[in-house]
Amino acid sequence: MPIGDHTTQVNHHVLPRQPLTRAHLTDLDPVAAARRLLREDVDEAAVLLASIAPDEAVPLLQRLLATDEARTVAVLCSMHRGKAAALIRRLRADTEWIGDLPDAVTEIRAAHATARALLGDESGPVEPHPAPPPLRAFRLPCARGAVYWHRSARPVAVPEPIDGYYLAAGGPGGRLGLPVGAAADGSLVTFDGLEVEGDDWVVVESPAGVFTTTVSRLEVPGMWGAPVTEIVTRGDGTLQRFEYADIHSDGAGGHIAVDETVRAFLGRGGAHRRPVGPAAPPVRSAYGQRGFWQDFGPPDDPVTVYVADGLRPIELGQPMQEAYVRAGGPEGWLGFPRGRSYTRWVIDKRHDPFQYEGGVIVAGADGEPTAVPTDLYRAAVSADLGPPVGEVQRLGAADDLAQFFAGGAVTVRGSRTQTWVERGSPA
Repeated sequence: MPIGDHTTQVNHHVLPRQPLTRAHLTDLDPVAAARRLLREDVDEAAVLLASIAPDEAVPLLQRLLATDEARTVAVLCSMHRGKAAALIRRLRADTEWIGDLPDAVTEIRAAHATARALLGDESGPVEPHPAPPPLRAFRLPCARGAVYWHRSARPVAVPEPIDGYYLAAGGPGGRLGLPVGAAADGSLVTFDGLEVEGDDWVVVESPAGVFTTTVSRLEVPGMWGAPVTEIVTRGDGTLQRFEYADIHSDGAGGHIAVDETVRAFLGRGGAHRRPVGPAAPPVRSAYGQRGFWQDFGPPDDPVTVYVADGLRPIELGQPMQEAYVRAGGPEGWLGFPRGRSYTRWVIDKRHDPFQYEGGVIVAGADGEPTAVPTDLYRAAVSADLGPPVGEVQRLGAADDLAQFFAGGAVTVRGSRTQTWVERGSPA
């Protein structure tokens, strides 16, 4: 009969794995027994270990700890607290950190009960994490974060997304170190691992993500929002961008904020600029304009940026800034700069004249920047007197002015403006 006419049926029988019993466990050497326990359900492994004598259980636990710390902690946490504590006391001589487990579990669960609304329910067993040797930190994972415990600090609730950021940075054994405090709403967590000169480092959730910053940066006067970048090295200092400012820091712990308006104005062209001091407090000019200013380096090319309400920022370099300060700056008769002015007397290509609320700064006869009130400037241009040869002078009355130009002078007395040419003959 052809082979094809035969049908052969093969039955495969899989024998069920024999359950691990107390007797099996004690018959095996600690290495083999530990290997079998690692394959068991955590609760079943806890029942088996609790059922054997401590003298037999301790070697097994030692082997389990050497193989899988997290699994061992989970097994101990599943035992009756008294039984686990008795075994831990025997283990502690060789593994000091395991002695923290009973207190850690109690305090972690109490902290979780308080923070349940923020973190959600437990999502796994308490787990050990490397911390400053020879100790461990303990972590209770939750639906929306975790609770951390270490003998050097109280339990701290760390919500997502900060917890994910923290674990990505290495957790308790990483650069951030241990969490030591948190805001009630979970938006900020303080860590001890990056402490420098007494400054506390924190991880903050912001609209742009999660970032590391310092308490001192958050306390820079002003309402700058939350960080939107990490801290980066810049020259001999650091820079961190916040929602509404850049925070520049020197190597000695000093911080200076640069307003978002100034930051946007400087843009790429101002990448080499560093603030040399905080922004001046806002002032109001004699013409009612409100604004502020801030000085920037480098030392060989200093500039001052002026920002007034409703006007685009203006950058004044040297020697334009010196002439402006001589005239009183924003609180003097010039007021705030309003924009570039296309005048007769350009200083040079790099220092175009600017129109101010009360006048202009142009190149004098000697080439140096000189401030000229608006009425005097218009009269001098109309009479073609040439550039100014000196600063404006006040006469007897507060509003009476005189200024000399290359071809004459202009005076203002009350509401009357006069132009004088050559040797003083009125035009």
